[in-house]
Formats: sequence, C-alpha cells, structure tokens
Amino acid sequence: MRRPSHIWSTGAATLGPQGPGAEHHQVQVSWESGQSLGEGNERQDEGLRAMNRPGAHTFVLSICVRPNPLQSGSGTSGGVSGRQRARTTVRVFKMAPNSRLRVVVVTLLSDPKESLLFLSAARLVGDLVLVAPDDAALGSWPTDTRVVRLPAVGDSLTQKRLLGLSATVRQLAPDIVHIHGEPWSTAAQHLVGLGLPVVVHGAENLLVDAPLLYRLRRVGTRRILRRVAGYAAWGMSGLLAARRAGLPLTTPAAVIPGSPPDPAIFTPVALRTADPTLRVVAVGRLVREKGIDGLVRAVAGCGGAAAVSLTVVGDGPQRAELQALARSAGVEVTFSGTLTSLQVHDKLADSDVLVAPSVATRTWQEQWGRAVVEAMMTRRAVVVSNCGELPDLVGDPSWTFPMGDVEALAEALMELRDSPTLRRARSDGALVRAAEFHPDHLAGELVSLWERAAARSMT
Repeated sequence: MRRPSHIWSTGAATLGPQGPGAEHHQVQVSWESGQSLGEGNERQDEGLRAMNRPGAHTFVLSICVRPNPLQSGSGTSGGVSGRQRARTTVRVFKMAPNSRLRVVVVTLLSDPKESLLFLSAARLVGDLVLVAPDDAALGSWPTDTRVVRLPAVGDSLTQKRLLGLSATVRQLAPDIVHIHGEPWSTAAQHLVGLGLPVVVHGAENLLVDAPLLYRLRRVGTRRILRRVAGYAAWGMSGLLAARRAGLPLTTPAAVIPGSPPDPAIFTPVALRTADPTLRVVAVGRLVREKGIDGLVRAVAGCGGAAAVSLTVVGDGPQRAELQALARSAGVEVTFSGTLTSLQVHDKLADSDVLVAPSVATRTWQEQWGRAVVEAMMTRRAVVVSNCGELPDLVGDPSWTFPMGDVEALAEALMELRDSPTLRRARSDGALVRAAEFHPDHLAGELVSLWERAAARSMT
C-alpha cells in the first residue's frame, strides 16, 4: 500500500482497541473549485471549504493507526493498557497543483531514505531526475523514480565529486538544477557556471561568524550565493546566515529542511499511562556540544530515579565520560547505543519527553534537529536549548531553555513531571507542529521555490 501523503491536518478521531501492527487507510479524491467532497461532520466540511482554492486540486484523506509498541493485551508496567482507547490523528492533506517544471536534483547522499523530500517533490513536477552517487550499499531507490548514478570521489560531502556531472546535467537540459549541498561544495562550484538556473540547498548556519580558518575553507561562497537562482536553507538561522554572507535579498529563498524523518516510521503514539516517574530520552552523538553532560546533571537535580529516568540513544567519544558522570551524580542512565529508526521510535514511544540540550561552540551550532522532529511526529513533548536552529524548530519559547543552564533545564523537567495535563498539552502541540515537517508539505514548498527561481531566471 502506498505511504499516505500528509500535508495539512484538520482534526482527530478516537478509534477502538488497536491491533498489533500499524494500518494505513487512504482515500484519494479530486474536486473542482466550489465542489463538495461529500458527507462529513460540519466542522470538517468547513475546514475543507477553507482549503479550497480556484482550480482543480487533489486531496488525500489518510488515517494512520499504530499502537504503542510496548502495549499488550493485559497492559505493561508504565506502558499503555491494551484496553485503553488510543487517540489517533486523522489528516486531510492537499497536494499542490502539478508543475510542468523539468528538474534535476543533485544529491551527494547515497541513502534513498535521506531523499524523501525529493521523492515527494517528484510527484508534483512534470519531470524530476535524481543524480546520486553510484553506491547501492545503503538501499535501493524506488522503481518509479528516475535516478542517474555517477561514480563519486572524495570523502566529505562538500568535497565529493560526481564524475561526469556537468555533462549529465547538460544532456538532461532541465529548467532547474537543485543541488542538495552547501554553496561551497564542489557540485555547486561546477554547476553554477553552466548557464542553467541553480537552486542551492544548504544547512550551514555559521558563515561570516565562523573562525577565519573555516571561512578560508569555504572559498567562493559569496560568488555562488550571488549567482544562484534560488536558495533553500534547512532552517531560519541558515537563511539569515546566507543573507549575511552575500545572498541578495531579491533572490527567491525558503526554509526547507533537506532530510525530514519518514512519517511512515515516526507515527503518533498514545501517551503513556501517567506514573510518578518522568521518562526522558535524548538522541544524538555523544560529543560535548550535544550537552548530554548538562542533561545528566539536570536529572540529578530532579530528585533521583524515582522522579526522572533518562535514556540516551547514540554513541560517540564522550560515552565513557558520561557513564562516569552518571555514576558520580547518582543518576541511573540507560545508554542504548546506536539504534535503527524503528528502534528510536520505540524508545520515543516509551518516553514522556525528548530533550535536546545542545551547546554552541565557535565552529558549530545546531543546524536543524532531526531527533526533535522525530519526537514531535511521535507525539512526544520536547524541551530544547536555545542553540542555533532549535528555538525556530519548535516554534514555542516555553519549550526552550538557555543552553548550558542546568538549573533551568531541571526546572523545566520537574514542571513536566508534576503536571500530566501540561505533558498532554505539550505532546498534542508537538504533533501539530510536526505536520509542518512532513515530506509532502515540504515538497510543496520546494516546488513553489523552484517556480519562483525559474520565473526570475527568465526576467
């Protein structure tokens, strides 16, 4: 069955006891301007009429039913009872009108799972061809996607070269070339000079503010930014950095995260049955800038394991140091190591809140926050530091704390621990926010940017 297309949420429904696996129910319809979609409750009809715009559009009605993976028929300790009715979101999404653009997307990533945005965009344009490294080790591309594989040399994403890239793009003769990479990448340096409209899709949000050595490594950035037909940034902080680095105010631009999580994996899950212990999870590499040491200290200040438990997903050079810190602080921390996406979803489902306590350095700050979006898609509350893009990502100042402020983080956790009502409200708000990061929604934004960039190139 096709993965549901989720773009625009209109309401929710309550379904009966759920089975052992997820089910997707999807109905696709089309209607002309002013035409009713059929019977439904009055509020939903009103929402659908508000979505209607002149011209024909396609809508997808989708229901995703997924039980808490930890529940059983008799219930589990701290989990969700099998007899409990789960609130399951029902979404109605509008697909953007088809564009006639011919697009070539150049991605330096070998894993198709990192290209869900472009696979969604392929359904909205006249023709889209993905040009990717010739490396099938990480998975196969969908059979209905046009992919040109080229040999790649180089290790880092910015320095990786696709052999024969310029000739391939010339032969395809697209209306837009989209480069999923930084403006100083080898691909951008080569393709901007072809005479075709180029849109660059960068994540970096430290450009003119980076140390001199880092700026020297990014030679040519200002030249590229001044010549592109459009610019997509992973976050608002990245877009502002690009403007300061030379991207003209007249150049079409948009905030579009380049590799959103798979909503078919990170589905909403019913909240855990309330108990005295707040279950906290953190996901990320175990390096100093991720701020896990501050999170361990904050949990220690919350009153011990009976009040707050902590699970850390991920691995890295700081693991032994963090384990020693947890022992000395008297905090019981579960270090789960690196997990698959499905396993991460299970950990999120067994938690109450995800914390992203990142701390900026002179050379790095959070460019986006994939784990935060995964948690919001799972319908889990999030607490994030004010590092880089994180505040804009969650969109609510009450979900943030000053980076490095252990006391403020501990206070935020105790507030959630002491109020099941607040946890539910934050979790529901997170799910609403997550809809903005669905690949199909972002694909519509991307096609709109391509249209503006193509139009500008013809003036």
